[in-house]
Amino acid sequence: MNRVFKIVALGATAVGKSSILLRAARDQYSDVHQLNIGAVYYRKTVELKDSEEVIKLELWDTAGQERYNSVTQLYYRNASAILIVFSLDDEESLKKAIEWRNILLEQNSDAIIILVGNKSDMLLTCLQAEQYALSNTLQYFVVSAKLGNGVEELFQYIAQACNNLKQHTQSAKVQIVAPQEQKSFCCFF
Repeated sequence: MNRVFKIVALGATAVGKSSILLRAARDQYSDVHQLNIGAVYYRKTVELKDSEEVIKLELWDTAGQERYNSVTQLYYRNASAILIVFSLDDEESLKKAIEWRNILLEQNSDAIIILVGNKSDMLLTCLQAEQYALSNTLQYFVVSAKLGNGVEELFQYIAQACNNLKQHTQSAKVQIVAPQEQKSFCCFF
């Protein structure tokens, strides 16, 4: 059975959201940076390891500029997973990523939230991000959209996590309790 899940990338401008999604969807990279207004959409199919199950991911790339935040909220509504992307060479982008996580917490988002550090090809690490992810029980991936390092592993994890979440939700039992017979009382009768 094919399942489809909505995945949204959030983060500051020029952290590599577009590049990660382009690498995931088409195995391509471009050095040309184009600003998004609103969102860009890609599709990716993932065959789960150790399974014959195929997961379809709808990848939504959002604008990183502050002025588009209200529009961006429309895109991450009902997302199964949200990638909060920052650049390993930009400390301010990590602060913005933490702000995005706080916004999602305030809105009680049910989405799987994953912190993604991009530009590992620059041989950078970010201990702050590792510590933040660990202390906030977030999955943390370090990738290079330019070289493709870690991108496939990231999306394999996302597909598996979404699939597990869906199965868990479907297996939950729902009990509907009918109210006992009540006398009607309404202003119309």
